[in-house]
Amino acid sequence: MELSRISSNPKIAVDAMGGDFAPTNEVIGAAQASNENPDIEVYLVGRREEIINVINQNKLKFDFNNISLPGKNILSFQVFNKIQICFLKQ
Repeated sequence: MELSRISSNPKIAVDAMGGDFAPTNEVIGAAQASNENPDIEVYLVGRREEIINVINQNKLKFDFNNISLPGKNILSFQVFNKIQICFLKQ
């Protein structure tokens, strides 16, 4: 891939439903990462209503447009060294 074609603003999708205390820890961490790194687009993938509840209960700043249901805008999930990577449609 040509370097000129690589986005200068990376997009990261987080599986909000994938942890032991999901979605609380995943949503809080994604919101913190998004706010601390405005050049990175962070997306949460999972059950929208539960994700929004966590955002509201914890008074987090997060763009609700960056919440996606599994399968919507997702090309594939791959696991590399125990880290799940999500590839988004452009």
